[in-house]
Amino acid sequence: MSPLLRLEGVSRWFGSGRTEVRALTDITLDLALGEQVALIGPSGSGKTTLLNLLGALDRPTAGQITIGQQRLSAFSERQACEFRRRQVGFVFQDNALLPELTLQENVELPLVLAGMSRRERLKRVCEVIEQLGLVARYQAYPAELSGGEKQRASVARALIHRPSLVLADEPTANLDAQSAQAVLALLRGLAHQQQLTLLVATHDPRVYTSFEHHLHLDDGRLILSEPSGVPGLGRGLPHSVSG
Repeated sequence: MSPLLRLEGVSRWFGSGRTEVRALTDITLDLALGEQVALIGPSGSGKTTLLNLLGALDRPTAGQITIGQQRLSAFSERQACEFRRRQVGFVFQDNALLPELTLQENVELPLVLAGMSRRERLKRVCEVIEQLGLVARYQAYPAELSGGEKQRASVARALIHRPSLVLADEPTANLDAQSAQAVLALLRGLAHQQQLTLLVATHDPRVYTSFEHHLHLDDGRLILSEPSGVPGLGRGLPHSVSG
């Protein structure tokens, strides 16, 4: 079976000459539909750059990215926008909720952009908000929510349009241990339920030790060795993380 996502010799460089920065170098890997992977590495290792490429927020300097039968790295700006709207869910470190919208309106926004009818939107929003335990906060604004509630709302917004790929960039970095565990469990549970491919960038051991599969970036390159305390790292790389 073909992978959902394939990267072949992907590099991303910024600048040129003496100011050139090689953020990613020659990344090759496959991710299967429904696979859940922790993307780990120190700050500056290229984790966010890789997520931006996979989410069509940026383009590789070299190499190819394909999702399904689509060549992501060849998309026009319009095609990239449509791809993000329909097939990608983003969970950000700072939740990125719009302060002037209620929790319901923030979660509903991807469905509005997709042109879904109001009746269907509200039905789906109610279902997801109930799953995430946010019913009592339905009409609250972001300023009225706790850190954990904001991040659960961010998870709901990322999954509401049922994407095929979910990209989470340090989703628990600003949370206490209890809230981080709850948010991660909800994110992974819903991703499993919907059979989404989930990639979580993190340097938090509370997060990456809960994943069976890992990708380890260091200085923009995939590291194939298995570091202490992170079981399973490197299995199947560089062609697959699932073995």
